[in-house]
Amino acid sequence: MEPHSENLRCPADQQSPTCMARAFVLRVAFATAIFHVVLSIFTIGASDYSNPRIMVHTALWPIKMLLWVVLHLIVFFIPSQFFLGFGWVAFVLGILFLIVQIVIFVEFTFELNEAWIEKDGADNVQGPWHMAILAISVLCFGLAIGQTVVMFMFFGTNNQTGETDGCELYQV
Repeated sequence: MEPHSENLRCPADQQSPTCMARAFVLRVAFATAIFHVVLSIFTIGASDYSNPRIMVHTALWPIKMLLWVVLHLIVFFIPSQFFLGFGWVAFVLGILFLIVQIVIFVEFTFELNEAWIEKDGADNVQGPWHMAILAISVLCFGLAIGQTVVMFMFFGTNNQTGETDGCELYQV
């Protein structure tokens, strides 16, 4: 039996469903990451359809599916200790990805807001485009609050007993 780190929060028996599920998720995430890295390496510099390497991206689906399946089988032969390190790398890269996505979303929202204000004129705060910005803002804030409430309802307590198990905020 391979030793597991405390990062997986595995009990002493190391065969619990929780421990096995966390190890499985890290293995599948690693295989998927390798799959996409391989595809991206093959398409570096292929910017249009005249380059035959673009087929790696747009075609060859049977080969890509076979590669995907083989990668997902191979990862089960790699020791678990490797995936604990990968888990931290994936965590950091995931945070960076989310930050980039937030910046892109804020930039898009800012540009859209500027374009809509320009249609009404900056001084016409009761124009239809200003009202559309206000309506969408109120709608999005309402949806965000509603989504937060629903997440706390579903993930904030143990649904089987209705009692908290000390892990509520982590789950949300």
